[in-house]
Amino acid sequence: MNVARSGLGVAAVNGKIYAIGGITVPSVLDVNAISGLPVSSEPQLVGTNEEYDPSTNTWSFKTQMPIPRADFATAVFQNKIYCIGGVTDSATVSVNEVYDPENDNWVTKASMPASEEGLQADVLNGKIYVMGGSSNYVYNPTTDNWTTMPPLPNILSGLLSSCVLDNEIYVVSSQSTQIFNPENNSWTIGSQPPASMAQPIAVATSGIEAPARIYVFDESSLEVYDPQTNSWIVGSTLPTVLTNPGPDVGRVVSDHESYGVVVLNDIIYVIGGETVTVSTEYVNSTFYPENVSELAMNLKYIPFGYGTIPPEISIVFPTNETSSSNNILLNFVINKPVSWIGYSLDGQQNVTLTGNSTIANMPNGLHSITVYANDTYGNFGASKTIAFTVETPGIETSSTIEVFATIAVSIAVVCVVASLLIYRKKCKRLIL
Repeated sequence: MNVARSGLGVAAVNGKIYAIGGITVPSVLDVNAISGLPVSSEPQLVGTNEEYDPSTNTWSFKTQMPIPRADFATAVFQNKIYCIGGVTDSATVSVNEVYDPENDNWVTKASMPASEEGLQADVLNGKIYVMGGSSNYVYNPTTDNWTTMPPLPNILSGLLSSCVLDNEIYVVSSQSTQIFNPENNSWTIGSQPPASMAQPIAVATSGIEAPARIYVFDESSLEVYDPQTNSWIVGSTLPTVLTNPGPDVGRVVSDHESYGVVVLNDIIYVIGGETVTVSTEYVNSTFYPENVSELAMNLKYIPFGYGTIPPEISIVFPTNETSSSNNILLNFVINKPVSWIGYSLDGQQNVTLTGNSTIANMPNGLHSITVYANDTYGNFGASKTIAFTVETPGIETSSTIEVFATIAVSIAVVCVVASLLIYRKKCKRLIL
């Protein structure tokens, strides 16, 4: 980024990534400040808003957030970014500000019922679910109002993180994995994460370019959850520095914290954060000064199995019904960009397509059609085969034509035989 920050909000809209707000000024803290010792410098909260374009690998500034803050929840609904709650220079807030990337402007919406920071926000079925504070809320962007949602079955201590996968919300913490189904307003419990998490950040890959998984980042560690098997594995760690020159000279530990994580086209981006350096002057000293430096990093993580998922193809029309037209519309939907599309009618050779089309002059009768596609990674996908019937008045099926032809031939044979019999009788009379 242009501006190094931690505690920021990140979101992806229309192929771009937005990094909003956060803390910018490095601070030198004293762990004994809790006892009343002074802090040498205070972090500065900003409303900085930057847009990242992965196609050009460049950042550009956009209109700033009206109320500078950090540790707020972000959610994307109808291509707009909702920034909810958080902490300002003076207090924790309930503010709900919405950024429109298309028009590069901000509007203020109804505030959350309570002031909270360190929240998680997820969009599902047209509503925004906000969790992680003393209460959990549901926000309806259409009506601009808030309601309270059912509490988590397991009350959690510490921070939690959440994300959406397959129309369910997964809430992950050190203690548990909890899954919310909005269809029946119920919770279920998943497998517990394998490691303790101090600051978990969860995101999900969709299953379009990479297998559907939940990735939970915590400082420099990464845990991966498979909802199909309800199991966890350890993923690749983030770049970090850990040195220990010896007990007689103290220790220096550097780590990444308070970064933002976002998924775009099933690629994960880890943005911003801070490096924490802790040093001790003497062994077992009670004085631990802590140096914090904000980061502008932008790490790109390619999930396991990326580029191995075939395209999904759904035929919208024709359906498994009877058509009264012999011009059949072929409409279909493919879930990702592809390099080739084709269809097979009645098991015949594939016909290349560029998109939805019309198959003209279909004869009456039963038919079947399948649509195929190759994605840009060479993965081959096929739709379900659709069987349909054409019944158009005035256009006969091939079987009907065959019957008529057989009848016509039979009539012709009968006529010929009758003619021969009549001719024969006439000849006999002439002879007599």
